[in-house]
Amino acid sequence: MIEEVIVTSQKREENLRDVPISISAFTADTLEAKGVTTVKDLTQITPGLQYDEVASFSTIFLRGVGTDAFIPTADASVATYIDGIYYPSSNSLAQDLGSLERIEVLKGPQGTLFGRNSTGGAISIITRKPSFTPEFTTRLTLGNFNEQQARVFVTGPVSDTVAASSSIIRNTADSYYSLTADSPLQSLVGTRNLGVQTKLLWKPVDDFDLLLNATKVQLRAAGTSLFRANEDVKPLGYILGVRPDTGNPYEVALSAEPFNFTNNNVGSLEANYRPAWFDVKLLASYQQISSDSQNDYDGSPVDLVTFRSSNLFSKVFTSEIQLISNNDGWMADKLKWIVGGYFIKSRAGFDPVDVVVGNNTIPRLGDISAPVISQLGLPLVQQVLDQANAILGPTQGLLGTIAGIPIPPGAIGVPNGTAVRISAYMDTLSPSIFAQSTYNFTEQLALTLGGRYQTEKRTLVQSNAGVLNTDGSYTSLFVFPEDSGSSHNFSPKVTLDYKPYEGSLIYLTYAKGFRSGTFNCVNILKAPEFVKPETTTSYELGTKTDFFDRRLRVSAAVFQNQIQDLQVQFVSILSGGIVSLENAAKATISGADFDVQWAITPSLVATAGGAYLHGRFDSYPDGRGYNPITGIYQSGFDFSGNTTVRTPEFSGSAGLSYTIDMSGGPLEIAADTYYNSGFYYDNQNTTQQPAYQIYGARASYLYEPWNLRLTAAVRNITNQSYYLYRLVGDFDTGDTLAAPRNYGLSVDWTF
Repeated sequence: MIEEVIVTSQKREENLRDVPISISAFTADTLEAKGVTTVKDLTQITPGLQYDEVASFSTIFLRGVGTDAFIPTADASVATYIDGIYYPSSNSLAQDLGSLERIEVLKGPQGTLFGRNSTGGAISIITRKPSFTPEFTTRLTLGNFNEQQARVFVTGPVSDTVAASSSIIRNTADSYYSLTADSPLQSLVGTRNLGVQTKLLWKPVDDFDLLLNATKVQLRAAGTSLFRANEDVKPLGYILGVRPDTGNPYEVALSAEPFNFTNNNVGSLEANYRPAWFDVKLLASYQQISSDSQNDYDGSPVDLVTFRSSNLFSKVFTSEIQLISNNDGWMADKLKWIVGGYFIKSRAGFDPVDVVVGNNTIPRLGDISAPVISQLGLPLVQQVLDQANAILGPTQGLLGTIAGIPIPPGAIGVPNGTAVRISAYMDTLSPSIFAQSTYNFTEQLALTLGGRYQTEKRTLVQSNAGVLNTDGSYTSLFVFPEDSGSSHNFSPKVTLDYKPYEGSLIYLTYAKGFRSGTFNCVNILKAPEFVKPETTTSYELGTKTDFFDRRLRVSAAVFQNQIQDLQVQFVSILSGGIVSLENAAKATISGADFDVQWAITPSLVATAGGAYLHGRFDSYPDGRGYNPITGIYQSGFDFSGNTTVRTPEFSGSAGLSYTIDMSGGPLEIAADTYYNSGFYYDNQNTTQQPAYQIYGARASYLYEPWNLRLTAAVRNITNQSYYLYRLVGDFDTGDTLAAPRNYGLSVDWTF
């Protein structure tokens, strides 16, 4: 009575309950029943997952392990795969879900079987393959904020040996933010997403098939490129005119329009050959991703600083070969194994990104009166004023005076300010080999041993900074030499699992994960530094057990992750660059999570899941942050003992669905809730997401004679206000709120 999910987390088809890995797996039907339409929605149904965005880049944390580093030259701690292909660029991941087969979320380091080593886990998205049985499926959704979503999937035979499929998704919606009456802007960018995936399957014989895929995704939205100066205005921001907006939290007044336009083009192939003793799989892909974006850094109507990227890009080639044991091979009844190799070559970076600093609307700091300084109650503000008295100087400008950039006379770049231009990109070359085997001593007891050896070279090909002149020309100020950094790593895995009786599994795992080092390439004043690789050592004890004739399934685990040289990110234009990466020496994250499915009756099903986390920086000297008195950037903080970011003490969800047999087909009514106890957004532990709880409900009716389904859904019923992201900056803390109450009606038709 509990849905049996077949997963491929160990590169072979297995029942989820028999795999000694902590996995949250969802079929397409389950995702639709739970109202999951984007990858971000997985947060509310996956214990321990925190899937956020910053400036429309994905930031993923799993069991507290993750990173805020969103620049294209930094890898994610939680790797994302679509149809087995690794997607390294975080600005291409926050997309709507098309025609799915299932999603698997694997928790803990994934160093042995997946293409790219990772310290936190992996998200594997499997889309539908072409079928020789013709099928046409369409879905149309209409909702508030003028949401219109259309999805089409069609598949069928082209010949006796060739089948094809095409999946198209188009999603448009207005922004749930609005502009204030006195806003300098006229409009806000809404959502305009389009995705097309075409697959061609060639199966000339039973033992061989070749799958070709071409995917094009266009994302157009403001998303978390929109920051609002809501609270924590720093002294520098205050004296420059920034004021906290205490009005309608969904109204903004900005001096620059926020947007993110991303184009993602992917071509890939998968070849499967099945000789007598083992199977062979070959994967290869080429990805070309480009993004144009703009962010109002201060999140206010004051024209201070705007980030504008006209070509944030990634070009990635990957290839992988897997040799996998099958049921006809040597010792097939006792031994399962896989060996393989993986290769990735990429170039990624900014070419360029502009830091545009407005001048005309900024008050002269020297004109700030003594009473204003006194009202701030900060004696050190006078020192800031003395040092920045020439902020509106005709040749220096704000960025030049505060950050010390020698901007030449006449270099004002744009009509209202100075534009500092940065170009930086990096090459990656990394081969690796991996192997894993499972030996069954008895039907109940098995041992799994695995490991991956990886070498990597990262080369900083270009890094320079300068200014745009009034005639549109570019004056170079800093040119840093080419540099490179190399690393190698072996990540082992050991799992002992025991099945005391049918429907029960206990496992104990020791594993290591590795996240490659990289260059802190978005610099202005100094040469980019190589940030050391991040490693995680994980210990986990878990169980999966069925009760009451498989009507109740409980999965639970306790774990500890010990992280060395955790890569963390800091954003400040006064730090000598924009985005800074550094290593926190040691951190430990311990916890427990659980997942429960209970078919109370054939018509009533309950689900629940949750995660308890405790994360601390064991050693983090010389961290970067903001002075608690002046609010100005400085280094040298000791964050040892602070709570790690994105580690809520508890987060969890619960749901209940009831099915009623009606004339023509079933009616399903469902309700769910998600709770998060809150967490810190920054390593300094000054900016929080307070605790919040949201509720949702759905009703779905399937008219079986026509195979037509109608679904009505509402999310965030109570209009709970919570953040998608908060960014601590030089002038204030900006934030992006999640959507208020939203609702819609969907029609699905399959024939």
